[in-house]
Amino acid sequence: MERNMTQRALEQDKWLHAGLMGFSAAFFLALFSAQGGVEESIMLHLSVLLFSIALPLFTIFTILCMSLMNPNLPKGMFDTLQNSRWLFYARALSYASIYLAVMFLIGHFTLLAMFTFFIISAAIWWKLRGLILPDLERLQQEKQDSGIKTSPVAQAVRQAIDER
Repeated sequence: MERNMTQRALEQDKWLHAGLMGFSAAFFLALFSAQGGVEESIMLHLSVLLFSIALPLFTIFTILCMSLMNPNLPKGMFDTLQNSRWLFYARALSYASIYLAVMFLIGHFTLLAMFTFFIISAAIWWKLRGLILPDLERLQQEKQDSGIKTSPVAQAVRQAIDER
């Protein structure tokens, strides 16, 4: 059962990253067909820059998820990736870049809508953070107390690979 949960999580990540990759690519296709140039708008410049960061990152994450779904995955590879700092920071950069790209794209059309977008998303983030943070701290404490070195997802993948 744990293996199926891990496979489902990877499948969901694959589709999430593929969708965000497609969204980034669609932005560029729409930009190429637009009549006006990018030169006169700093907000559009920033949006282009941030979508340029997001597109290759989400492409790499989509390919990575597809690779991790391979049943012949070398033992320990998933654990290494799951616990790596670079992957954490790369994912944070990708999500932040697409968020900011959309925010600046909205700001290109109207500043009021951009600030509304920011205020609403910040309020939602603050509320979710308050709901999720205590659970994350509890899980981190349990991990330290039990001496677990890897995440439950990484353990499930390792167990599935060992069973093969």
